[in-house]
Amino acid sequence: MRHPILQQMAEDMELRGLSPRTRDSYGRDCERYLDFLDGLGVPPERAGEDELRAWSLHMSRVLGLAPQTVNGRLCAALFLHEVTLGARSAGGACPT
Repeated sequence: MRHPILQQMAEDMELRGLSPRTRDSYGRDCERYLDFLDGLGVPPERAGEDELRAWSLHMSRVLGLAPQTVNGRLCAALFLHEVTLGARSAGGACPT
């Protein structure tokens, strides 16, 4: 893990009973998200709705990902913000 916050996130997911497959997926997705934030020069603790929107647009426009994939990766980023970092205004509820 290149990003130290991912270890705390892994523990948070385990404590909440997320399945091993979900934990693996969210870990990979958040590593990509944190790399994206690094490219913007924004630490995860300071990222908010604007960065989550930029991440969503990057995934759909630049990476060409399907909406379901974008939503899954966005859910991982929201878990990081809302649970691990404790930010309630990071971007709203996870789309379903």
